[in-house]
Amino acid sequence: MNTEAVRERMKYEAVLLRAFFYAELVRWYGGVPIITKVLDRDSPELYSARASLEEIQKFIVDECDLAAANLPAKQTGIDFMRVTSGMAKAIKARLLLHLASPLFNSAAAGPASPWSWGSFDINRWKAAADAAKAVIDHKDENGAQVYSLVVRTEPANYFGTRVTYPGSMKAMGWFNVFITRVNTEYILGYARKGLTNELDKWQLPGAMQRTGDASYTLPTYNYAAAFETKDGYPVYQTDEYGNPLLDANGQFVVNPASGFNPQKPYENRDSRFYHSLWYNQAMFSGNVFNTWRAEDGSMGQEYLNGYAHTGLFLRKFTDPKNITINNSGTQGQTSHNFPVYRLVEMLLNYAEAMNEFLPDGADRSDVIRY
Repeated sequence: MNTEAVRERMKYEAVLLRAFFYAELVRWYGGVPIITKVLDRDSPELYSARASLEEIQKFIVDECDLAAANLPAKQTGIDFMRVTSGMAKAIKARLLLHLASPLFNSAAAGPASPWSWGSFDINRWKAAADAAKAVIDHKDENGAQVYSLVVRTEPANYFGTRVTYPGSMKAMGWFNVFITRVNTEYILGYARKGLTNELDKWQLPGAMQRTGDASYTLPTYNYAAAFETKDGYPVYQTDEYGNPLLDANGQFVVNPASGFNPQKPYENRDSRFYHSLWYNQAMFSGNVFNTWRAEDGSMGQEYLNGYAHTGLFLRKFTDPKNITINNSGTQGQTSHNFPVYRLVEMLLNYAEAMNEFLPDGADRSDVIRY
């Protein structure tokens, strides 16, 4: 903090971080006590009443607006992961969407309280849409657009012959956004310092990993089932909220329009499926995943030794292009970046809020194209 300008910036960074943590508390608990001073064990504020939704929303929105007016539009270089006015707008947008949802914005949620508005107001959806659009349209001090989707197309041999990837080579932006430290899609991300291979190592099954622990994240079949076909059809029938329907035996019901074959569950899926999951007979660094389990009780090597009793392993966030394994262990290094706020969320939030705000039968084509 060697200049007054830096000290001033960090003051508003602290304001924004306070808004961020309050917004997270509201997501879980509704209105909470608003504390704006340092407390000690005798402070009467320790016994403050919970704020109403109106009070807590105003407090957080005001904090976001104050921070947005005093922070840079974007950060570059070593400061790329520091908060910006764009993040201030994103916190506000996510908060307003949550508070417009039926969880809070419904007469069924009960009378006015720290966890209910007490009535439904459709204009809360419009406020949420406007806030999301402000993030999407966010510009820097020179009027240039700050956020944009990462779109990349790679050649067919990008992963070589030792890595399975049946998806589209036009969908490589979704893969690269998680391993590119500085990119135009992140509003705020958490990045591991420097280049590592820790995550890639931890996601491998024990039978493949020669050194250290393995298999920290084991995806469920429900997660796999959420991915559509490459033509955009849900593979299973769902309710209005996108949850798979179950038959009398508790099994998912295949969506006949999808052409999905449960005996070949890894074929014809959305490209994000292949970027997200290692599955039976997939290949990484020349090693084939044998995650099968037969009716006689026999199991493939990775199913037994890798602890993955779903038969799936996490590929998302890993980099099979630059990371390999051999008898000496995991080789190579890459960036690992985890989104906290991302442009894609704001696009979806805007679409959801406008869909709820517009009357039935209204033209939504402009919202979809945005």
